[in-house]
Order: sequence, then structure tokens, then C-alpha cells
Amino acid sequence: MKMVRPWTTIVVGVIAVTMCASSASAASGPTGATGVSSPSTTTRSIGGSPLDPAAQVGKRRSRAYVSRQLDPAAIAYYVKTYQVSENVARERLIDQNVVVALSAAVSERVGDDVGSVRYDNRAGKWVVSATSQSGRRRAESALEDFGLAERSTTVDTPVSATQLAATVRRLELTLGRRGLDRSVGVGSSADTLTVDIDRDASSTDEADIRSAVEQDAGSAPRRITKQRAPTKPTVACAFPFCDTLVAGTQWQNSAARPCTLAFYVGPPGGAFAPHMLTAGHCLQTDYSPWFTCDPGGACRSYNTGIQGNRNYGGDSDNGILRVDAHSGAVAGGWTLYPGYYNWSVSGLSTVRSYYPAGWNVELWTTVCKNGRTTGTTCGTVTSNNNPYDLDDPANGNPKTKGMLLISGMCIRGGDSGSPVTRADQETAVGIISSGACGQPEYQNRTEGSAEPVGRALAEHGVVIYGG
Repeated sequence: MKMVRPWTTIVVGVIAVTMCASSASAASGPTGATGVSSPSTTTRSIGGSPLDPAAQVGKRRSRAYVSRQLDPAAIAYYVKTYQVSENVARERLIDQNVVVALSAAVSERVGDDVGSVRYDNRAGKWVVSATSQSGRRRAESALEDFGLAERSTTVDTPVSATQLAATVRRLELTLGRRGLDRSVGVGSSADTLTVDIDRDASSTDEADIRSAVEQDAGSAPRRITKQRAPTKPTVACAFPFCDTLVAGTQWQNSAARPCTLAFYVGPPGGAFAPHMLTAGHCLQTDYSPWFTCDPGGACRSYNTGIQGNRNYGGDSDNGILRVDAHSGAVAGGWTLYPGYYNWSVSGLSTVRSYYPAGWNVELWTTVCKNGRTTGTTCGTVTSNNNPYDLDDPANGNPKTKGMLLISGMCIRGGDSGSPVTRADQETAVGIISSGACGQPEYQNRTEGSAEPVGRALAEHGVVIYGG
């Protein structure tokens, strides 16, 4: 995809990124850091600075500002999915995006009486559940302060978010002691305990799992399914695009298999030490070298000297790549942009906020990803605490936990590691882990799973660098 306007080419992370000639000039940053590796060459950032996790929750923007920021792909997705006019879609997406981490902000005000915070796309309103009348009043007061009183409603729930999280942990321990944890995934969604039993579990194991649920679930509503299909990690071996290097564009591992860069990150303070987040399974092993391609699509596997490490096979699927020395023709080190390439507008989008560790994007909200294979595709968050199996025999078919499940989002090979943002284009929520896009072998499903960005940041001790 190309823009019809003047170009100036800079180098960002590991691919070449094209920007408007009017872009800001690069500013040099210091080298050296604690907690993450230091670059061995001069590396620059275009206007990026570390975003404080504590300042993200409850961040408010005006409706006019959010309206200007909305991704056209998100509006088109909402119109098609919910069969509403473009004006209605725009108003509802503004509702979803005026407050960053609304669920966290409401929970801070309401305390343990709050249940889930989700968006009702049929009614066009936020729904906040609470376990008591006083909790409902505090939630209503918080929503009024956020300017959402007329665009929300409160309902009762028998379990708070804290109680439901404790139920999930308790059940996981019980299943682990009984040796059943490899046959089931436990999570939660919309005030409901979710239990996904593997399709190949024996009848004896299934009976034991159901018994454990009855023992530990208490008063929590529960949904037990046995329908989940395994989904392949999206690593491909084709090179359709190699012309940009910011997040949302291609990088490739030591086996020359491409993935997508997620977010530009670094230490929370002090010295400048740039890194890039991606999916953990994209790295062949810990400290895999990674490679890049020439602008315009000619891919040459020369060693950039950039290394990374990964979390893959436990609960998570995330990796981090150190921006380091370069042995090719790019002199003076790297330059990084605090955002990603947005395929829907053929330009750069700046990241300005994100969901910190412990808080995931709200249920039933619209999010979009930008990947090197399928570009910009959008979907609806149907779970923000989901267990997910990966069809990856070489790594023991690992299970992931606490993932975002996104319905309607097309994901194909090479999109792994893609940045997932809210419809406002500037709030980071996740990193693509796996997905499907209508393939018969996955029951023609179009959905994917994403690593919550806050967890990935916390596990590597970094924060997002944004504008």
C-alpha cells in the first residue's frame, strides 16, 4: 500500500519505514539501561517517550477528539457487524473510547462490589454489574463523572470480579492437583466462569472436570463448553510486503519466517534502550537473531545483530527484540517511531495510551490489528480472560491463559505479533498470538487470540514508548 504524497525514508527498528516529508526530525537518545539490554549503536527516536502505567487508567479525551481519531476500518466493521448507520457506529465507538481502561477506573471507585464492565452493542450502552445497591450507586456516580451517565446502565451480579478471579484460581489449583489441567481451560467472561473442555478429553476426565467445577464454582454462573478447535500459530513463509519497519510491519526470525512487530518499548525511566514487542512463538528460541528486508520487497537475510527473548508455553505468548547493531548498509544505527503502520490509512498511527498490567480491554468493544499479511482487520472482544490452545506440535501444543478472544478479526500466517489497538488507533491493548480467517480446517471461523499488552510489558519490565 502506498500514499500519493512526498516520501522521506527513515529506519525504524528493523524494516525501512516511509514517512511524510514534513515529519519531525529524529532526536538522539542516551545509551545504556538497567533491566533491559543496551543498544550498541546510535539509536534515535522520533518524539517517543515512556508512557507511565499509572497515568493510563481513567485517561479521558473529548468526544470530538476521539471522533477525529477513529479508524475508518473500525467504523466499517461496526456498520457491517451490527447493521447500523455510519453515524450510529461512530457515536458508539466514541462511547467505547473516551475513557482509557474504563473497567479499571470504575473498579478503583467502586471497589470489590464491581463485577464486569462491558459494552452492549445492541443497546449502544456500557453495562456495569455490581453485587450490592451501594456498589451500583458508586458505579453510577463514577460513570456520571466520566460523562457516560446517559450512555450506560448498571445491573446486579451474584459475584464480583475479585470473587470470580479467586474462583478461577481455585478451580485451576483443583484441576492441577487432579492432573486434569491439560484437558481443560478456565477463564471468565461477563460475570460468568468459563470452562472449555478439550474435545479429545476422555469421558472419565470430563466427568471429573465437571465435578471439580461444581465443587469450586460456588454461586458463580458458569458456562461449560466442549467445542474449541485448536488454532495454528500464525507464522508464514511468504513475503508480500517488506517496505516498512515500524510496528505493524514485517520482521523475520532466523528461519526466515516472517511475523509482525507489535510496539516500540523500553525501560520506564532513565537511559534509552529501545526494544520491540512481538509474539513469543515467532522467536525460534530465546535470544534468536532476527533479520530484515530491503525497502520495496527484496528480502535479504543479513544478520542485524538484534536478539530477543520470549515467554511461550506457560500462560503467555510474548517476545521482546533488542534494537542493536546492524551489519548492513544502514549507517548511524536505527530510528524508531512511537507507533505503528496503519494499513487502513496507508500511514503512521501514534500510540498514546495502553492498558497496564492487571487490566484488559473491556468486553464487547471493537478493536483492530495491523499485520504484514492481512493489513488492518477489526473484531469484537468476546473474552478478556480466555484460555486458548495452540496447534503447535513442535512446542508441545502449549496452552495460554488470560488471553483476549476476538471474534470477526481475520488473521493469517505472518500476522503473529501484530499490534492490537482500540478503535481510536492510539490505545494499545494486545499482541496477536493466533487466529483463523474462514479456513475449513478451523470450522470456517474468523477469530483470534491476543496476548494482553500489559502482561507482556510487565513480564519484560518495560513500558510502551508513545507520542
